[in-house]
Amino acid sequence: MSQDTISQQFQQRIKEAREQQLSELDLSNDWNANDSQKLTQIPNEVFELTYLKKLNLRYNNIKKIPSEIARLTNLQYLDLIGNEKITEFCDELIKLPSLIFLRLTWNLNTSTPEWFSQIRQLGIHLVNKDKEESYSIIEAIPDDIVNLENLVFLKIWLNFSEDFLPWLKTLEKLELYLSRNRLSDLPESITNLSNLTTLDLSGNRLKNLPESITKLSNLTKLYLSENRLSNLPESITKLSNLTILNLNENGLNN
Repeated sequence: MSQDTISQQFQQRIKEAREQQLSELDLSNDWNANDSQKLTQIPNEVFELTYLKKLNLRYNNIKKIPSEIARLTNLQYLDLIGNEKITEFCDELIKLPSLIFLRLTWNLNTSTPEWFSQIRQLGIHLVNKDKEESYSIIEAIPDDIVNLENLVFLKIWLNFSEDFLPWLKTLEKLELYLSRNRLSDLPESITNLSNLTTLDLSGNRLKNLPESITKLSNLTKLYLSENRLSNLPESITKLSNLTILNLNENGLNN
């Protein structure tokens, strides 16, 4: 990939990472970024940063993970969420010796690869897209996803069903992203997911939260922006592990 096709912002970040030997590199975009800002492949310069431990490539248009990624032997965290055009993963990715956490977007209309189970901690954004690139409701989650014991992050957009909850409860720990699912009430059954560490309910139609939300004792991050909340239950103060509470764009009383 030529320098001309990489945004100046990304070029600067790569330069800083090289000169300062940084362990983290963020080449992500917002989900609604213009395609002209997005990477279509991982810049070759990135593979020279062999000291990288964390690489964020969210919301680009990357189509393949090349074998050169094998040079990033110290990489522990790789975020590929929102790169829905990736159709090819090289064997070298699965064999990265230090890789602990991989996040990616997966289309349920494609078969689940066996190597998913080999990643130590896996995060999946599930989508259901047809050949015309149209999103459909996820009516069921296939067994090969349900049986992944290494799944710790799950994002379901516009198609959450309470039928998924019994399975979610079996996961050891979980980040659950349910933004823009048109929820008007928080299902009580979600408050039984004691393994939840992150819960994103932004962009729904929630008017209140149940007192039972205090059962989420391991929750550290709660995102409630862009809802219709006018007040919060006093019991929310009992969430002693909560470090982030986002309430932007609600109608909350003082």
